[in-house]
Amino acid sequence: MKKNKPSRPDITQNDAGSPDVVRIAEKAIDAAVAKIRTVEAKFTAGILHGAYGKQELVQACYGAFVDLERHRLSLIIHRRLAKLMDVDKATDLVALLIGCALPDLTPAVVSNWAAAIRFARGHHVRPFKVRAFLYVKGGINACATLHRAGGVARMERSLSDDDEDRLTRRRGTRKPVWKAPAGRRLLSDLS
Repeated sequence: MKKNKPSRPDITQNDAGSPDVVRIAEKAIDAAVAKIRTVEAKFTAGILHGAYGKQELVQACYGAFVDLERHRLSLIIHRRLAKLMDVDKATDLVALLIGCALPDLTPAVVSNWAAAIRFARGHHVRPFKVRAFLYVKGGINACATLHRAGGVARMERSLSDDDEDRLTRRRGTRKPVWKAPAGRRLLSDLS
């Protein structure tokens, strides 16, 4: 028999600064950072090494990011991380999380890892399959490049005036036509 979870009230903008909400957000951040740092400890100890170890680290970052993104306080967590890192709120949550958990990484590495994670997220990869996804796509840097190239292509597609004009012309001329399924008669056919 399934046990019902106790109902939690929705968090409003007024509750965002309350100590309970801040405590819950910081607890979620700590759990995500701890998840990443356990894999980092294996990497520095030499248990994980090379490209495999780096991909394992990116997989841990992806799993922590997905957990934070799905959290009911994700916006508050994002603001809290931006405040902890002393950066603009517009900074990507993935980059904030990686920067908080792994402060020794250079900004270029953080940017590449964040882009690779966004690429995987755009393809709806499950957290435990990210390493295989990165391997199949050519590695972390290749995924970051593909993500950036996809963003440029999306921007070019959205700015294309020819496509937009073609779609508006098409929308105006099409009229929906309803046909009865084969073998069925309409009420108008019965008389």
